[in-house]
Amino acid sequence: MNLKLIATVLSIAVPGVAFAGSLSGTVQDVTAETMPGYVAFKLSSMPQYCQPPYNYLAFWGDPDTVKAVYAMLMAAVVSGKAVWVWYDDSNQCHVTAVHGVY
Repeated sequence: MNLKLIATVLSIAVPGVAFAGSLSGTVQDVTAETMPGYVAFKLSSMPQYCQPPYNYLAFWGDPDTVKAVYAMLMAAVVSGKAVWVWYDDSNQCHVTAVHGVY
């Protein structure tokens, strides 16, 4: 069966499912002003549609998860290592997952 057809059927049948993109980069900036609601940050490479004036990625979820992501982002800043993020294709500034420092 055609993969495009399957993706179309899934997006129609399950409208809450968003297809995601991913990228990696070093953390350039982290803001904690909105904690624990969400954490905003900027990577060295950003998704195409998350550019100025909306040039910060945002991760939100339950407060404990947001705090854990903030701690991981700060560890990446201090170490200078990169992180890998998955973002929502319908809102490329919304990060759905952050993967470890490498």
